[in-house]
Amino acid sequence: MPRLSRLDWRTLVRWSGPFAILGALVLLRLTGDRWWVTLPLLYGPRYLLAPLLVTPLLAHSRTQPRRLLLPMVTGIALFLILIDFGISLPSRMPDRAPEGSLRVVAYNVRFGSGNFRETGVRWLQSVHPDIVVISECPRDDWNRMLPDYSLHRSADVCLLSRHEVLEWSQWPSNRSWAKGAPGPIARATIRAQGHEWIVGAVHLETPRNALTPLASKSLRSVPGSFTENLDVRRTESAAARALIVPEGESRPTVVAGDFNLPVESHLYRKFWGDLTNSLGETGTGLRWTWGFQPSISWLNWLHFGVRIDHILTSSGVRVSNAWVGPPMGSDHRPVIADLVLEQP
Repeated sequence: MPRLSRLDWRTLVRWSGPFAILGALVLLRLTGDRWWVTLPLLYGPRYLLAPLLVTPLLAHSRTQPRRLLLPMVTGIALFLILIDFGISLPSRMPDRAPEGSLRVVAYNVRFGSGNFRETGVRWLQSVHPDIVVISECPRDDWNRMLPDYSLHRSADVCLLSRHEVLEWSQWPSNRSWAKGAPGPIARATIRAQGHEWIVGAVHLETPRNALTPLASKSLRSVPGSFTENLDVRRTESAAARALIVPEGESRPTVVAGDFNLPVESHLYRKFWGDLTNSLGETGTGLRWTWGFQPSISWLNWLHFGVRIDHILTSSGVRVSNAWVGPPMGSDHRPVIADLVLEQP
């Protein structure tokens, strides 16, 4: 077997990091939540792969410094994709949606934990949303806190609307009533700007339960726990899609909430991939929405730095801009999108 030359060795080291990051991206896309082994990578702290960016420096040569440029730039570009860094024209969120736009907020407030009742409600009042979808919604006096909005609830999901709600339907949402029963899923028909909009509100099952056996070091039970959890999450997404966006629905549609699905998830791609992701279109910077105040449980760290809260839109609806809001006591951050109904 021929020995690698000095040049070959340096080339291999220079490109090892970028190719490893590329491999992680491919692995996420191909397996993701199809295989329990890659589930921690899908929901985990992907920034831990940052040391791979310095591997080109291990092959540094004083006589050939330019050879470091291409692998380092390639590695950085792939890493930004891996950690979900969005690049679009920078834009500061205005206090109100532009005229002709519909402002939607999706926010998991963790049952009003932290200072949400003070800071969070005050923030909602300051950004003037038209529609708010709140996951893990506390049973507070919303009529007092946000008197300009009507409230509709499905288990732990609330929909607050400044516009007339013409119709409200929901899926039976108590997970304990049957194995594999979907979580909170609801659909509203809202009249806004002279048109009827369909607004879906969801809070889908977490994948955390698939990995809980790891906490007790019960590795043998992980595959079974993973399969059971995957079946529940597949059932939920199928039910949510059928209820909110049935075949033949042509009205402008928005689906918002805590999906517990990153965009690389095969469940996301299968059931929601044909819809436009607001942050995927215009989000700038790190688009993480989960994992900002992990609890003592080490399993929560597996979710640090991932986008699982979404505002999705159907064809005919243009996302003029979207942002990730500030932390306000919950382990989630809100998603805000200004939506424009395109003229036929």
